[in-house]
Amino acid sequence: MNRVLIIDSGATKADWSLMQAGELVSEFKTPGIPPFFMSDEEISAQLAVIAGQTGDTVDGIFFYGTGCKAESSRKRLHAAFSAAFPSAAAIEIETDVLGAARALCGRQAGIACILGTGSNSVWYDGAQVLQNSGGYGYILGDEGSGAVLGRELIIAWLNRELPAELEQAFDAEYGLSRDAVIERVYRGETPSRFLAGFTPFLSAHLVSAFVQELLQRQFHLFVRRCVLPYPDARRLPVHFTGSVAFYFRGVLEGVLSEAGLQAGTFLAAPMEGLRGFHRV
Repeated sequence: MNRVLIIDSGATKADWSLMQAGELVSEFKTPGIPPFFMSDEEISAQLAVIAGQTGDTVDGIFFYGTGCKAESSRKRLHAAFSAAFPSAAAIEIETDVLGAARALCGRQAGIACILGTGSNSVWYDGAQVLQNSGGYGYILGDEGSGAVLGRELIIAWLNRELPAELEQAFDAEYGLSRDAVIERVYRGETPSRFLAGFTPFLSAHLVSAFVQELLQRQFHLFVRRCVLPYPDARRLPVHFTGSVAFYFRGVLEGVLSEAGLQAGTFLAAPMEGLRGFHRV
């Protein structure tokens, strides 16, 4: 294929790369395309804008996205891309975790983890996903994710459990009322994005013992539920992608070491690795 589009889409944002003859032509960002939260009309409208930017003459499309495990979601996205890019002879709609595995492991065996707005992991043999853990959303899971870290921070703030200096800093930065927070979480369109938006505050106050304990507790939970159950967990490198993993790498590496695990590659986003994977 001469001209291909590679898309890595989370719940919050999507990274796009247009490649021609193995070389990068252009790259850009858009809001994410999570099929669980978007109608067919909304997806089609967003793709029409992209087709207007890139031109609809594309030979192949490789879309890796959150919420693409369900066959119904994959079919909806495939139909939308087919309509927006009628020249595409090949369209692959895959999960974000397969995208992470290809980006992080290439064609080698490993454990690939996502820690961004949500969290997820896969055991990968270098060609296919053998097992998947996590990805249940911030209510049922997503340990260590931005949404859950933000949720835990907000719970502590609502219950006045933050240390005084941290509470003062939080109020000064955000100026939120408790009613406003409850409204955004229970009636807002994208509560996971809203909650994940508080992770920069945690990063800015990383020296706080409260923040360190919160991060370590959540990362230990992620490792226990989403990494250690894999049979080869202690033999294979454990790779990470996602903003949470990238910016809290030091804390996460300490947790991995305590669990007897081998830290692998850390990428802020999978796109760099995906471009390399599809260039071969």
